[in-house]
Amino acid sequence: MAALTTAEEDALRQALGAMDNYRTSQIAIRRAAEKTLGVAEGSLDAKRSLVKDFCQAEMVRAPPSLAFGDKGLMVQFTPPSGVSHAALHLHVDGDKLFYDGDKMKLLAPGELGNALSAIPLRTNEVVVSGGLKAGQTITATVCYRGPAAFAFGPEGAHSNSVLAYAPLEPGAPLVEPYTADCISVSFAAPPRCAKVAVRVLDTASGADYRIEETPYDGYECMLGCHRATGGLRAINVNERTGQDKVKIKLPARNVEYAISLAAFNGVAWSGFGAESTINLADHVPLIPCAPLIDTIGEDSAIVRFSPPPSKLSAHGSQVVLAFREDGAPTAATRYYCSNRDELVGGDPTRNACGLLNPKKHGRAIRVRGLAAATVYEVTVIGVNQYGWSGPSTPNTFTTLPGEVEVTGVQTQDERDAEAKKCAVDVDADDSDEPEAKRPARKKRRQ
Repeated sequence: MAALTTAEEDALRQALGAMDNYRTSQIAIRRAAEKTLGVAEGSLDAKRSLVKDFCQAEMVRAPPSLAFGDKGLMVQFTPPSGVSHAALHLHVDGDKLFYDGDKMKLLAPGELGNALSAIPLRTNEVVVSGGLKAGQTITATVCYRGPAAFAFGPEGAHSNSVLAYAPLEPGAPLVEPYTADCISVSFAAPPRCAKVAVRVLDTASGADYRIEETPYDGYECMLGCHRATGGLRAINVNERTGQDKVKIKLPARNVEYAISLAAFNGVAWSGFGAESTINLADHVPLIPCAPLIDTIGEDSAIVRFSPPPSKLSAHGSQVVLAFREDGAPTAATRYYCSNRDELVGGDPTRNACGLLNPKKHGRAIRVRGLAAATVYEVTVIGVNQYGWSGPSTPNTFTTLPGEVEVTGVQTQDERDAEAKKCAVDVDADDSDEPEAKRPARKKRRQ
């Protein structure tokens, strides 16, 4: 057989599916062709045609290959030239299942769907995820058709046989507080698993929550059981590291939750692994100690405080000072706002009350706007990113009396009437007596 040109050798190696750095033996190809198809008679072109026919026949007969990867069962096959579509069948414990190329899933036994688009003379790969069960023995076959053909050709040889298996159970995740009602869950998937599911369990009531994605960056808990056939929200794992992190909003704050993971390898879901527990209330600051009061004036006082540490967190905390007149209802409590430098009412957790940061404001604050001659109870509340502590033990003090003091008056209306009467008596100038004979007036206290 005459030597082939370099271009013809490259085309022949490509037809055989050989690597670029491998030099295919022309004599070996010709001998295999003659053994299979007979000795070619005639010109050199006839011998070359014999070799090419042999290569095409070998490629049609080449079976697909199966292997389990991170995302599921990987099926690889190399179509011959002139092929545009391929029909992939999986043979699972006696059942023949068609793989739908549009829906990208296995169909029920006997059901047919859409074929796969095939690239000839190249390794085509399909990942089958779902529709399989652990313990099943699987092989694959492929048949082809051209762009103008109405039917597929004969089914090729069976691939190697693989056994489907369930994944290992994941280890316990790392669970940390993120905000006052949200946690951060870090995890690593078992080998050959590209997806995990998170279960949130109320340890007291036994309520089982699945997680669902939210419009913002994170997930929230939804009541519902977890089943391998549905109800699990799969989370894709980082392909390079096999690890990832998600933020989950919990249903309640002062409740202990157990967080666990299940893994999916394209065949089945594993069971839920070891649990990590968390209670967000454990991460709020401790109750502060009682404040100290000094430099008391008529409408102000200096309050000294100490910010409390958090129970299980190294993060520092801020404080808010709460003032309430002695005997007044709790709803009448006012809070010192550092942004406005004044006392404000309402719920401090809702009205964005300016908190006191010890690093910025120090640990002593002069509070103004107090009423004169009034008894106040002062408490300190610790605050961090996870929530609010309870109020400290109150400290009671009395502001100094003002310069003007009207006695013997029981109500505000009587006090106003008395003040008006005094003003009329002092300022009256109706007398006809000379200035020298008028009695001297007492100077009114201001």
